Amino acid sequence: MNAANAYSQAYDFPRAIVNYRRVLIRSPNDTNATNNCQLVERLLAQQYPSTANRNKDDSFSSVFESVAHQTVAAIGSSRLRWSMAIGSIAFWAMMGVAMFSSHRSALLGMAVIPLIVFSLAFAVLHFDQKNDKNIAIVTAKSLELREGDDLDFPVTESIDAAYGQTAEVLAARANWMEIKMPSGSIGWTNSNQLERVELE
Repeated sequence: MNAANAYSQAYDFPRAIVNYRRVLIRSPNDTNATNNCQLVERLLAQQYPSTANRNKDDSFSSVFESVAHQTVAAIGSSRLRWSMAIGSIAFWAMMGVAMFSSHRSALLGMAVIPLIVFSLAFAVLHFDQKNDKNIAIVTAKSLELREGDDLDFPVTESIDAAYGQTAEVLAARANWMEIKMPSGSIGWTNSNQLERVELE
């Protein structure tokens, strides 16, 4: 948290976001880290509007990831795992009883409830783990994407307003990362141009 606060005070918002997210990986219920991270993201958006627009993704996956992250922060991953376990046990118990009961249709209908609980808890945990697992924040003002992990490979795209953009890390090799930008562009870039949220 101290490193995140220091980067924030130095107006190095991308690295501040990275470090707040690292805190949230270890402590998902840390409200201070959550609030500070959201504040810094807003400040970055105000300072670099083009970055904010490119980071926006209205797809269902992106929205669900955000909701999942907030849900885990509010409820806690351990409670969600218990919900999965209880939902699974309740579902199979009801299915077993229904096999030998005269009220089979009613029990089968009720069995849908624990199945929904299990499915929602599983989906939330899955998307929350995905949220920061392969994410990196661009710390350079501009970025060059190449066909491969070496300077000998040709540049496929140059991104001028890259600062603060969120990239998905597809692969990593030596000092290079293959990334996917919010625009959908994919390519290799030197890892010193970005900072990965989840440390190896």
